[in-house]
Amino acid sequence: MAHRRVLEVMLRLPAEAKVRSAVHQRVIEREWPDLLTIPVNKWWEWQKVPGKGLRAASRAIYRVTQAYRNIRGARKA
Repeated sequence: MAHRRVLEVMLRLPAEAKVRSAVHQRVIEREWPDLLTIPVNKWWEWQKVPGKGLRAASRAIYRVTQAYRNIRGARKA
């Protein structure tokens, strides 16, 4: 989202959309829906993750990291 045109469009969004992060939500829904299963910036949401606590957080971060590496590796090939 560092592309100038994208940034300009995002800055013109209504305040409500910016506060709710609606654009980010829609992009993730479209590009990588599985990522929405991992709570971000909501420490209380980690209580709902199976296994709870630090261990669940570590596993979730590991899964995201592995998925990112797989995607990055696929693009290089």
